[in-house]
Amino acid sequence: MKIKQAYMTYGDKVEIIKKKPFIDSYIFNNDGTDYGIGYFEFDKKEIDKYAESLCENGYFASGHRIYKYENGKLCFAGLSPLSQKAIYKAMKDCFGKIYYYKNKYADLKDDIISNGKRKIFGFKRFRYCNNSMDYTLPFAFYEPENTENKKLPLVIYLHGYTNGGEKNITPFTECLPLTSKLRRNIRRAPCYIIVPSIPKRTGYITDTSKKRDYPFNGRNAFDGTFTALFEKLKRTYPIDESRVYIIGSSNGAMGTLCQLSLHSERYAAAIPMMGCTFTDSEDFYNAISNIPLWVCHAENDKVVPIKENANSDGKKTYGSDVFIQKLKNAGNANIRYTRYRKYGHRAFLIFQIKERWHGWLFSQVKK
Repeated sequence: MKIKQAYMTYGDKVEIIKKKPFIDSYIFNNDGTDYGIGYFEFDKKEIDKYAESLCENGYFASGHRIYKYENGKLCFAGLSPLSQKAIYKAMKDCFGKIYYYKNKYADLKDDIISNGKRKIFGFKRFRYCNNSMDYTLPFAFYEPENTENKKLPLVIYLHGYTNGGEKNITPFTECLPLTSKLRRNIRRAPCYIIVPSIPKRTGYITDTSKKRDYPFNGRNAFDGTFTALFEKLKRTYPIDESRVYIIGSSNGAMGTLCQLSLHSERYAAAIPMMGCTFTDSEDFYNAISNIPLWVCHAENDKVVPIKENANSDGKKTYGSDVFIQKLKNAGNANIRYTRYRKYGHRAFLIFQIKERWHGWLFSQVKK
C-alpha cells in the first residue's frame, strides 16, 4: 500500500515540500506569508520515516481513504469524495488562476469590467478588480428594468465551497430556484441581486487573528474585496441601505454568518442554509444578536453536521442546532428555523423551492 496525499504548509515549513517524498509542489506568497502545497507518495513501510514531519494533524491518506495514525498504526477513519491527487491538482489550479488574473489586471485599482458577453439566467457577468486586494472577484449582477431610479433592496447570495470559479456560472447550480423566485416577483418586489463567485478551494471565513495558517482568509480576501465592491455598487446604483439581505448555503452560509459578525450594521436580515460556525466567542454571537435570521438545515446532513462536530484537524464546528442556541443565549429572539428530517446536504434546494422566505425577507428593514 502507498500513502498518497495532498499537503499544505506555510511559513518556514514550505521548504519541506521541495524534498522527498514530494512528487510535485507549488509555492506562493499571500499577504506576506509563504504557502506551499504539494503531493507526496511513499510506501507504507516508510511511514515511520515521514510520520513526524508529515503527520502534524494525526492523519494520513491514500487516494480517497483517510486514516488516523496513532501508536504506529493506520486506522481507517473515512472517505474523501475526491482523491488526494485530485485535491492537490484542484488547489494548484485554483491558486495559479488567482495569480494569473491578479497579474493580468494589476493596473486596475477599483474597476468593474465585463466577464462575459452573454447573460446567464438574466444576469450580467462582471469582474471586480482592485489591486490592493488578494484576488479579483467575478460576480453576476441583476438590475431590474424601469425602476425610475428608485432606491431598491440588494440581495446577496454566497455559494458553497465547490461552486466558485472564474465564469460566474457554477453558483447558479445551487441558487437558481432562489434567483428565479426573486425575478418572478420583480414587479411586486424589485431588487438588485448579486452572486459573487470566489476562487475554488477558498472560503468566505475571515481570520482576524493574523495567524494566517491558510491562504486567502485575511481581511484582504473575500471580506475586503466584497466590501470595496459593495461601496462601489452603492455609488453606482440607488441601493436602499436599510434593506440589504444576505443568503448563503453550506460554505456560503458560514460566510453569511461571518459577514454578519463583521458588518452587523450592513445587513437587514439573513438566510444561512446548511451552515455552521467555527467559534465559541461570545463577541461573535453578540454581534449577530439583533439581526433577523431564517436558518435551515437537515438532520441527516453528513457534509455539515447539524450539531457540534470536530474536523479531522480537531477543530470544533457548531451546526445550526448549536449556533442557534448560542444566538438565543446572546439575545437574538428573531430566528426562524426550518429543520428537515431528510434531504441531506441538498436540503437548501428544498428550502428555496418550498418555503415562503421571499415575503419574510423583504419585510425586514434595518432600523
